[in-house]
Amino acid sequence: MKYLRLDNAGEWVHLKPICARYGVTMEYTSPNTPQFNGAVERAFPTVRNMAYMSLLASNFEEGERKLQWANAVQDATICRNMMPRKDFKDAYEPFGDDPPVRSEHLTKFGQKGWMTIRKKIKEKFTPKAEEVRRVGYALSHSSDTYVVWKKSTKKCVISRDITWEQSRRITTDKEDPKKIESEKHISWDGDLDDDSDENKETGENNNVEARRNPTERVPNEESEAEKVLKRKAKIRRALRKLDTSYNPTMDEFENAEQIAEMVFNVTTNSNPGDPKNDKEAQQSPENKEWWKGTLEEYDGFFNLGTWKVVKRKDADLRSRPLTTKNVYKKKLHAVTKEPRYRVRNCVRGFDMVPGVHFDESFAPTPMTQSIRTVLAISLFKLGELGDISIADARKKWIAGDIFDVVQAFLNSKMTGDPVYIYPPPRWKEYCQERNLSYDPTDLIQLEKAQYGQVDAAKRWMDMFIKILTEPEGCGLVRCKSDPCVLYKRKRNHLQVIMVIYVDDSLICGEPDAIEEIKTKVRKKVDIIDIGQMETHLGVGYKLKKDDIGWYYECEMKKYIEEAVRDFEKHTKPVRTYDTPAV
Repeated sequence: MKYLRLDNAGEWVHLKPICARYGVTMEYTSPNTPQFNGAVERAFPTVRNMAYMSLLASNFEEGERKLQWANAVQDATICRNMMPRKDFKDAYEPFGDDPPVRSEHLTKFGQKGWMTIRKKIKEKFTPKAEEVRRVGYALSHSSDTYVVWKKSTKKCVISRDITWEQSRRITTDKEDPKKIESEKHISWDGDLDDDSDENKETGENNNVEARRNPTERVPNEESEAEKVLKRKAKIRRALRKLDTSYNPTMDEFENAEQIAEMVFNVTTNSNPGDPKNDKEAQQSPENKEWWKGTLEEYDGFFNLGTWKVVKRKDADLRSRPLTTKNVYKKKLHAVTKEPRYRVRNCVRGFDMVPGVHFDESFAPTPMTQSIRTVLAISLFKLGELGDISIADARKKWIAGDIFDVVQAFLNSKMTGDPVYIYPPPRWKEYCQERNLSYDPTDLIQLEKAQYGQVDAAKRWMDMFIKILTEPEGCGLVRCKSDPCVLYKRKRNHLQVIMVIYVDDSLICGEPDAIEEIKTKVRKKVDIIDIGQMETHLGVGYKLKKDDIGWYYECEMKKYIEEAVRDFEKHTKPVRTYDTPAV
């Protein structure tokens, strides 16, 4: 053990001399930063919420809930550990253990049952069982032994002589068939989300038949309850086409068409109008352009030395390999206005474990006020030039140039234990296109950081700031109020001021000083000099001048048009009615 990550609680004080004796470094997490918690710490709120919901669903009285809190937490922990894992059957399998309870013996927390009264001498007319509720499992006994709560004595006892009460309603021949028929659509509890076949969609063969009188003759025509259930199935199919979900409380609509016309719910991973996954990119009319962007992305990884293909048997696996996904974004070139099909292969950061794959992850981004302040300073500098045209003003002061670092995150080298990823999407097609040997079991080792890694932004920011602030390099100074703002003075005269937003840099200043900085940055990393700022962080800028002075005209017209277009693609016209006497 090299590092021990702890919170700032006082109970860890006694560990300091022990860790110092064995050379273990103690790391303390910052307050209110749950993202640094380990897997066990993150599991605490999950188990707590499961226990709390179990208590609420068990219908215990208020006073009894407080007494059963420890049992509810233990029950929630057992259930969570018995859930299937990605690589294992459950949480017990990696340790070679079996679950403490068999799946056929599982019951819900607070399940009502009847425990047999075991007495040597019983009176003839006394109860043979008493009511109990399950609050746990007797882990030191057989799997079918339970810990139950006796309400009569307010104590917990252990027993296996329990008959659990069934929640299913059993009908008799004496009940009114019409009453049963009218209750079908009210008490129906079928699975609304499972529609693998028609019987599961309507729930006719399961729940409705269970409530029908056994002696009643089944009519050929559909009952009202069956029509309601089929109508719900139609609603679910209509909403599934809209990529949304079903709300079972919305039964007041007359038909599925009304629901389909009025419901809209969509989530985007990319910009509006762009493909949201690999399937949409392949089915898109611009499939060739997206595939070309994918080839350029993968080629860039190999050209920069970010990826290294290794055989699984040769990999030094100290943790589980990470997965990746492609993010598709279409951008317009700032000068030529031609579309640029950008494909970013990103690591799924939620697979990374703190303390295993990374230690620190924070990377600053500029405040909105900082960007406005830099632009305001540039406009002030232009105002000092007097009455001059825009073309002549650029020869003395550039009010905003943009340059983009090519695949910025891929420039920072990885340190520590090796990190591996599974082959990215469409890897087989890429190997065929580039005449590479394909093996589905191969892994890719990350020699440098990649987009999506939790600490990728920090690694890149540390490297880029070092390039900009080195005295023998660019010689810029970081602003104390915002670390993403840098400037350079000469004889108390402002030469350059710039803002860094990850890999996009907005720079203002004297033309010669700006060109010098760009030249020195090119020696370290590849950049694309976009030139005069027309778009930055999704906002369009246009430098103008009027009688008052210089100003920037801002707009987000393209984003609004794409959002409206994406909204209209998932909606239909709403039915309208003519109002009489109007």
